[in-house]
Amino acid sequence: IVTFTSWDWLSENEWAYWPALPWTVVCAGGAMLGYALQGRGLAMLVAFSTIYISIFGQWQPSMETLSLVLIAAPVSVGFGLLFGVWSYKSKSVESALTPVLNIAQTMPHFSYLVPVMVFFGIGDQAGAIATIIFATPPMIRLTLLGLKKVSPEVLDAGMMSGCHNYQLMFKVLIPTAKRDILIGVNQVIMQCLAMAVIASFIGAKGLGFNLLVALDQLRVGQALELGICIVL
Repeated sequence: IVTFTSWDWLSENEWAYWPALPWTVVCAGGAMLGYALQGRGLAMLVAFSTIYISIFGQWQPSMETLSLVLIAAPVSVGFGLLFGVWSYKSKSVESALTPVLNIAQTMPHFSYLVPVMVFFGIGDQAGAIATIIFATPPMIRLTLLGLKKVSPEVLDAGMMSGCHNYQLMFKVLIPTAKRDILIGVNQVIMQCLAMAVIASFIGAKGLGFNLLVALDQLRVGQALELGICIVL
């Protein structure tokens, strides 16, 4: 809700406001999830991260940044998969997208902010849109790369098994290209975190905005503290 409206809109419409979970509940839930997924190491990392963020008083801006990433990353992954599969299926689409992706991945980060600010104004929603636009190109490229790397033998085996186009794509090609697609997901998350800081220039709230203020006032210690929070 906040990503596509603003925190001001949320404060003006109390029906849309959900009470926040205590940081202890989030810490315990994250630690249990980490233990279930990867064991004790990930559980300890999640617990340490949440405790660190809470002790240094950065819980609310951290949740604001997390809300931005949780919206922008899945949308970017979805668009990236869609256009990556479309490019694999159509050479004309690939030819049209290649120069666009080349330009998008060579443009300076700040250049994304100007057109977004012109068309969507400033605020959290503009920051989310800029983040989605910035994070989608790597996902498209890596999806296309992974699908192209699938060997013809695997493709032939799927066709010989009687797979139609949908089954061939989602049960043969995409599972085989999973490694490259997961690298794309990793890149999307990293780009979203990077853009969450840069989007503070157009009014996106969160750790990035606080970091911008701290650097502007030459508060190096607080800036380091906020940077560690972003990494965690």
